[in-house]
This record gives sequence, structure tokens and C-alpha cells, in this order.
Amino acid sequence: MKKAFFIRLASRRSKRETAARWVAGLLTLVVFAGADADAPRVAIAPPAGSSNVFGGEPVEFPFVVTSAEAVRGRAGWVVSIDRRTIARGEQDLSVDPGRPAPIVIRWDVPPARDGIVVEARLSAVFDGVTRDVPLWIFPRDPFAGRVRGPGMPKLVLFDPERTTAPILEGMGLSFTSVRGSDAFEGLTDCVLVVGEGTSLDEFRGLADRLVQTAERGLTVLCLAPSAARFPLPGAEGVNGARPPSLCLRGREVIRQLDKRLETRSWPPDGRVIASTIALTSERERVVGTVSPGPGSGGWPWFEAEYPESRGRLIVCGFAIVRHWESGPTPRYLFARILESITEKNEDSAREILNAPRP
Repeated sequence: MKKAFFIRLASRRSKRETAARWVAGLLTLVVFAGADADAPRVAIAPPAGSSNVFGGEPVEFPFVVTSAEAVRGRAGWVVSIDRRTIARGEQDLSVDPGRPAPIVIRWDVPPARDGIVVEARLSAVFDGVTRDVPLWIFPRDPFAGRVRGPGMPKLVLFDPERTTAPILEGMGLSFTSVRGSDAFEGLTDCVLVVGEGTSLDEFRGLADRLVQTAERGLTVLCLAPSAARFPLPGAEGVNGARPPSLCLRGREVIRQLDKRLETRSWPPDGRVIASTIALTSERERVVGTVSPGPGSGGWPWFEAEYPESRGRLIVCGFAIVRHWESGPTPRYLFARILESITEKNEDSAREILNAPRP
């Protein structure tokens, strides 16, 4: 009897365990089915273009909607500033698997006041999914209320290709032009700007003279040279002062100078970098070699500082002049570079004045 009872009890327990497993499986199925039901059917990608625009101009921003299944409905978009809606719109939208569809924001940007940059927010909504992106609205004049006037560094321009002078003239910036590197030796208390697209290799000794000019206390700003080869300051076998540090940077330096500026793509062709500088070996010396375009494996920003003389050498490979009229970032980057030069010069001057006297 005991044996039969034991067998019967085990059978009942087995049935209970089987039932429990079945219920657990059913609950799991319900949970997963609910998760699938709540999961968004669509994904909205932000616009691929720039997040910077000029005030007072019409703009177009296409968000891209994708889905693994066919979805039909109404899509909406909103432009807001300080949580206030200033523009909105709707459109019919059909999305099929493998066939993305755009939500297009077309908007007349209001004029921007000089010296004031406004942050707006673009929002696209479809099938219960919302995607937000920031948009910065800039006035056309990057120097209004910034470095133009008494705080503006004195500019001396060497521009054999005549690419940069028209830009400075158009912005109302004062500068002095020099035609040859022989004039560098007499320069004092200024920023020496080498115009964009200059080939330093075409002018004998030009690269060396730029380094020497920075060594003796001036700031040298070389805008996207088309070609150059110069001894690396401070490297073994190179004459001249040794800078405490050398900096090679990528696109992130743009955001370090101004977090609002665009680093991914500059209109109209999407190119941000005009030339890069790489470290190479030549005759058992380390040299900086400038090559056109972003694909040479180099960096678009090179900087050497000489704290004792307060000099700096900056080689900026971003296509500032080439894209000057295409969007806010190039001109505001240039203004911020000049502003940072002024700030560093003022900081250096204060350090000298506040240094303990022997």
C-alpha cells in the first residue's frame, strides 16, 4: 500500500509541476508579447546636415523614418525656442520595410540680432515616436560684440593666393598685408595670418621663418596650407627654442573652442577639412608634412606654444575660407580662434605682471 501511495503521490506532484511549468511558460509568453506590443514600430534618424543656420533664411531639414513593417499615418514636426512653439506642420507619411521616408521641416528662420546666438529645438513625431535635435541660429557677423574694436589683435596678412584678404575686407577687419617673408623679422605685437591655400613649399625658407616668428613671441596662424614641409619644433637636430609641448588635434578642437559649432559636415559639400599635418621622417629628422584633404592620416590642427616669449604657431587645416559663405561654423570658428589668441595673450601678460620679482 505504501508503495502504491508513493507512486500515486509522485504522479500528482508531477502533474502539478507540469501545470506550474505550463503556467510559467504562458506568463513568459504574455510578457514578451506585451513587450513587443509596446516596442516602437519606427525609428527616426536626425537630419544629416549641419546643426547651424543663419538667421533670416529659409531652411529645410529632413528627418528619416525607417520601419520593419508597413506603417501609415500623419507625421508632425515642431520648432520651439525656450519651450515656445514658433512653427509647426504635418504631413501624410507611408513607411515600408527597406524604404525610408522623410519628415521634412521647412521653415523660414527669423532674423538673428547681432551678437546673439539662439538655440532652437526641432522635433519630429510619427507613430508615437519623437526625435529632438538642437539647432543654433547665428547672425551673419561673427565679430559683432566680440573681437572687433580695441580688443581685436592687430592682424598682418601674408596671402599670396589672395584667398583670405577679401574675407577680412568683407568683415570690416583691419589688417596689414606683407608680400614676402623678409618682412616677418620686423613684426611686433601682432598676429601673423598666412592665407588659406598657400603652399609653403613654393616659398624658399617660408616654413622655417614662420617657426622662428613664433619663437620670438608672435602668434602665427596658418590657414589650411595646400602643401608644407617643416622641421618639427623642438625635435632632435632642429635649431631654435624647444616648446614645452606640441598639440595635434582632430575635429574635436572645434567644439573645444565653441561647443555650438558643427564638426560633422559643412555645406555645401560636407567637407570640414582642407588639409592635414602628419609627422614623417626626412634625413633622420622629424618633420611636419602637410597634405591636402582629410585622408592622409594626419591631423587638421597643429599647435606649438612658447610660454617664455608668449609665441604660438597654429596650423589650422579646416576649410574656413572655402566655406565662409556656406554656413555659420567657418566664420564663427575663425572669430573664436582670434578671440582665444587674445585671451591667451592677456593671460600671459597677467602672469608676467603678477610674477614675483627677484
